[in-house]
Amino acid sequence: MKIKYGIGCLAAMLLVIAIIAGCSRPGERAGDNLAQELIDQGVNIISTAVMERDGQKILAITGFGMDQTAINKIREASGDDLLLEIQEAEEVFFIEGIIGKIETGNDGQVILWVEEGSGQSQAESAYVSVVGYTRILFKKDSINLAYQANALKEGQRIRVLNAGVVLTSLPPQISASTIIILDD
Repeated sequence: MKIKYGIGCLAAMLLVIAIIAGCSRPGERAGDNLAQELIDQGVNIISTAVMERDGQKILAITGFGMDQTAINKIREASGDDLLLEIQEAEEVFFIEGIIGKIETGNDGQVILWVEEGSGQSQAESAYVSVVGYTRILFKKDSINLAYQANALKEGQRIRVLNAGVVLTSLPPQISASTIIILDD
C-alpha cells in the first residue's frame, strides 16, 4: 500500500513540475506554440486550431506545401492523440507595386509600404506584413528562387499574394503569403 501511495505522490509531483515548467502532452499544447514549432521546422503554417468533435481532439491546420514531409512533421509535433484536418491555403493576387518604405517593428516583424499598385491590383497602396509563413521569391527566367526578408529593398517592384484576411482599412493591411521580387 505504501508503494502505491508513494508512486502516486511521485506522479502527482511530476505533473505539477511539468505544469509549472509549461510542459504538457504534445496534443494539448496551445495552437500558437505548436504553429511556431512547425514554422521553425520549415512547415508553412498560416493557422492552427485545436477543437473537439464527438469526444475526439482535432488539430485543424491551414498552410502551404502540405506534402507528406510536412504532414509527418505535423504528426510528430502534435502527437498521436489528435486527428489531423489539413487544408492547403489558396493564394490570390493582391497588389503589384513598388516598395516605398520598409519598417521593422519592436517584435522584429517587417512591414512594407507598397505603392503604385498596377491596374489589376486590389488597391493602389497597402501595408504588407512579412510573417513567419511568408515566402519571398525572386522571379528570374521563369524560375522562382527563394530569399529571406532582408532581400527586400525600397524601390523594388514586387507582386504580393495573400491567403488570409485583408483588413479593410485605408490603406488595406495584409499578411503576405508570397512576395515575388520582380526586379532587383
